[in-house]
Amino acid sequence: MKKLLPLALLFACNSGLASDTIQHQIDFGVSDLYDFDDNFVGIAYTYAFEDLASASGPHNIKTYLNRINTLSTRALVLDDFYDIDVEYTHYFDNALVVRSNVEYAKDNDFNNEYLMLNGELGNNITTNLQLGVGVTYLYRNESDVFGVQDSSNNWRLTPYVRYTKIEQGQGWDFVFKQISGKEDYYQGRADYYINENWFIGIQALAQTNELDNNNFEVQTQYWFNEHFSFNFGLGAGFGDDSSGLDSVTLLVTSRF
Repeated sequence: MKKLLPLALLFACNSGLASDTIQHQIDFGVSDLYDFDDNFVGIAYTYAFEDLASASGPHNIKTYLNRINTLSTRALVLDDFYDIDVEYTHYFDNALVVRSNVEYAKDNDFNNEYLMLNGELGNNITTNLQLGVGVTYLYRNESDVFGVQDSSNNWRLTPYVRYTKIEQGQGWDFVFKQISGKEDYYQGRADYYINENWFIGIQALAQTNELDNNNFEVQTQYWFNEHFSFNFGLGAGFGDDSSGLDSVTLLVTSRF
């Protein structure tokens, strides 16, 4: 892992310099996951269907502000656990936006399998305000310590609201989502863009009926130019069950 990060940094610094247009993005992350006890190496690729170099606004949310369709895939490796994710976002001319997501994970140590299917429909009520709702299907098949298989599936409803007001590269981006299902959660983030290159924000997750089960992570991301950025965050829980530092984010992004 210590060898992979410098290689990713070197690749990120050089990858975007050969083209005048920008439609590709690679994210490389080394992080501690909330509720996980080990590290992971995650790599994601995103294709933007329009040129990002000519789009306006903060680099981090250009696709959202300019309604640019994207297709992305992510791979995560955690010892003998792996997770593959594919997501597509499509913006319609009538202010509607549709997001779809498929995620499959497997733990080879215990032969556990997980599947998530998600669809989301949003509508820009005003220039700054988007309201939407999503539906998620979750399937799991797990083995206990004796090798006995147990499977289950459930549905989740995820209404959300997003308010974004950016003027001359500066302003706020708020997202709040309620996740209703077998376990209910509140999820949200608030980012303040100091300029087009730099934001500081907080990301939060809390279980509705057990608020001590929560995590709040402060993050910052800085774009050194339109091709390369660095994201860093630290998170902790609050309450009787808090055990100090719960999450760390370290993300390198390259566009080319």
